[in-house]
Amino acid sequence: MTDVKFCGMTRPEDLQRAAALGAAFVGVVLTRSPRRVTPDAARELLGTLQGSAVRRVGVFGAEPVGEVVAAARTAGVDVVQLHGTRPRQDFMVLRQELGLETWRVVRVGAEGLSRRDREEFGDGDATLLDTLSNAALGGTGRTFDWGLVAGQIRPLRGAQRLIVAGGLRPGNVRDVIEWLRPDVVDVSSGVETSPGVKDHRLMAEFMAAASAARTGPG
Repeated sequence: MTDVKFCGMTRPEDLQRAAALGAAFVGVVLTRSPRRVTPDAARELLGTLQGSAVRRVGVFGAEPVGEVVAAARTAGVDVVQLHGTRPRQDFMVLRQELGLETWRVVRVGAEGLSRRDREEFGDGDATLLDTLSNAALGGTGRTFDWGLVAGQIRPLRGAQRLIVAGGLRPGNVRDVIEWLRPDVVDVSSGVETSPGVKDHRLMAEFMAAASAARTGPG
């Protein structure tokens, strides 16, 4: 079974739609991005999901680990998602200070996983694969080579939970699930009308396509 995460959330009505559709995760961006929200705004936004089983993910970039700890506490997230090159010690600090699940983001380029990517695979409680871009941390709408990466991660994955992002949308989510068998698929721009504004029809289509893949043959 592959869960769904809707990321880059900025509006209460989009969070409610995600919960109604059965998403396992929603994400708020707490770093530089067109979808950025402040920790205080994130707390208010995520508070609209009180009583829901949906888990709340805080997305961070290169901020010092102390700032991540403070912002995660203020926002009231359940999971910390970290982009950028990070020492393993940062993940240890986050676990000790927050006791939350951590996801390390590995950004995949044209050649697939780099040597550093392979070394960092498994530092967090889960690894999130996203498309490498010099312009943004995520939400670019660009995919990476799933077939190439499928072979590269096979010897690395073990029991490590895998999240896949990068250019996903209703028309291709079934393909990425069949290639990589991720635990979670993560979508942002692929269900938007503009950055941070979700299209509820596309959200429903994405969930339906992901469900078809996880219940289908193979």
